[in-house]
Amino acid sequence: MKTKQSSKSSLFLIELIIAIFFFIIAATICIQLFVKSHTISKETISINHAVLWTQNLAEIFSNQNGDYQLIKEIYAENDCITNTALDSDIHLLLLFDADWHLTNDVTVASYCALSAYSQDDTFRYQDIYIMHYDTNILSATTVNTLNDSETLISHQRIQQFAPA
Repeated sequence: MKTKQSSKSSLFLIELIIAIFFFIIAATICIQLFVKSHTISKETISINHAVLWTQNLAEIFSNQNGDYQLIKEIYAENDCITNTALDSDIHLLLLFDADWHLTNDVTVASYCALSAYSQDDTFRYQDIYIMHYDTNILSATTVNTLNDSETLISHQRIQQFAPA
């Protein structure tokens, strides 16, 4: 009787292919995790800058006792856009590039800060919106719809007692 001897090299080759396939799957998963962590890191940096600019605008509003003309004068030196056509309540628009540096060039703007001012008999209010810049923001959005915007990163409402 003849017995057929199987080649041990073919068994080794199959085992090697399975090991390579396993490492390819593991490498693919690791690359996806690195890409996801990079995306989360960029979003976190964006949120941190938005919170800092919200805080800066809120502190200026509080330190100036809600006097919006003084706030506009502070940013007028940076060629910021004031009295925009967006809404009668929007008085200040700050544009930022991708690295969060102030700019007045709408072609490089990646983020924007909109500041809305209102007043009643007792209080002065400032609504600060930090969002991803979109050219449609200035033409199609009102203050009431900014809270529902998908591009919104941060929003804060400041209330200051209005002197009599």
